[in-house]
Amino acid sequence: MESSLGGNACDGSNGVSDHEKPLDFVTSSSATSLNVKTEMVVSTISGSPSTDVTAVSVTTTSKVQLKRKIGLVSCVGIVVGSMIGSGIFIAPKLVLRGSGSVGIFLLIWFITGVLSLCGGLCFIELGCLIPKSGGEYTYLMEAYGPLHQFFGPLPAFLYSYTRNLAASPSSFAVGSLSFGMYCAQPFYADGEVPQWLPKVLAAGCIVMVAVINSTSVRLSLWMQNTFAAVKVIALVVLIVAGLVRLGQGHTENLATGFTPFDNVTSLANVASAIYSCFWTYAGWSSLNVSLEEVYRPSLNLPRAISFAIPLVTVLYIMANVAYLTVMTPLEILTSNAVAVTFANRVLGVMAWIVPFSVACSTFGGATGSSFSAARVFHASARQGHMVKAFSYISISRSTPFPPILLQASIALLMIAVGGITSLIDYMSFITWFFLALSFMGKKSSVSDDTGLV
Repeated sequence: MESSLGGNACDGSNGVSDHEKPLDFVTSSSATSLNVKTEMVVSTISGSPSTDVTAVSVTTTSKVQLKRKIGLVSCVGIVVGSMIGSGIFIAPKLVLRGSGSVGIFLLIWFITGVLSLCGGLCFIELGCLIPKSGGEYTYLMEAYGPLHQFFGPLPAFLYSYTRNLAASPSSFAVGSLSFGMYCAQPFYADGEVPQWLPKVLAAGCIVMVAVINSTSVRLSLWMQNTFAAVKVIALVVLIVAGLVRLGQGHTENLATGFTPFDNVTSLANVASAIYSCFWTYAGWSSLNVSLEEVYRPSLNLPRAISFAIPLVTVLYIMANVAYLTVMTPLEILTSNAVAVTFANRVLGVMAWIVPFSVACSTFGGATGSSFSAARVFHASARQGHMVKAFSYISISRSTPFPPILLQASIALLMIAVGGITSLIDYMSFITWFFLALSFMGKKSSVSDDTGLV
């Protein structure tokens, strides 16, 4: 019996079989696969030593790639879970500070929700035309790449570095810091939380999320779906309590309308408020980032985005109305944790439910942020814009472990030196600048290597 092996991807040296190597990571691309061809020559003796010879050729092809494991429920869970993070529990204070009046405050929440829906509709079309993972990176590459040999791929190249090394780790760090702050707040209800404690808890959150996303895609999806449900339930509790307050006639804060409560309101402050509000809606493009893992993306992508963004917009607006039925604008501005203050005044002995739900919400948001960011990193490394090692995926787990590890490390450095407000402003500008480039890019040609089914 003779055996000859011809392959790619994991071939290390001549005559050495892939199955003999203890490798767990391989590169993944549209042209990379594990090809094993075995030829077996079987001799059957019939009367003489060389009477009858039969040749059998067996070819086995196994393509190493991310698996389609994300169904419709998980699609909705990813979008809702990525959008509802720490933002709705932190940003009301920041948005109200720049708004100057209750009317402008609520109007900003509505307008940014509509604009996010418009962006989501654009990404539905882009995702159906270009069924590849990577989100904005892939769309920038497809739109501008063919225009010029050097300058064409430049926007995607710049995006890959700013997103992978700055924006995504800062988003991860913000969600983790929010988790740490809300976990610590109940134990210091009557005093100031030590500055180091939220950062220590945030570091633990980052490590735990990195382990989950590296271990199993199914475990990560289960976590995101579960925490997405907890987030929605927490917001519904706040909204119901607010509606009860409205029914009792507590409308004095809402009745002020567009009357300014702050005389220093300016266009610059309003712009800062809009940036902070956009941050709370960030995450509506997260499903496009992992499109190659979505089952039947041509159906599930439009359904998930069209349902999730309006749902989150309604929940956000009603939650802010609920806040205003309990606290005055000045009380919101002076509160360290708006949702906790609301719960302490309305829910009484059950007030612990809100900080617990917020902690779950921020943990789920951090999980979704890390999950999506790793796919962008993987796509850009696969294209050659990042170090090739970051395009590797685990054969046994089907997870892009190297980018998860690097971004977790960067996030740990960010929480050590930065605060939430500075990280939010930094992240929001970068994110929306490259989103605008993605919207403007006109796709000239599509090469579908993944298949849209």
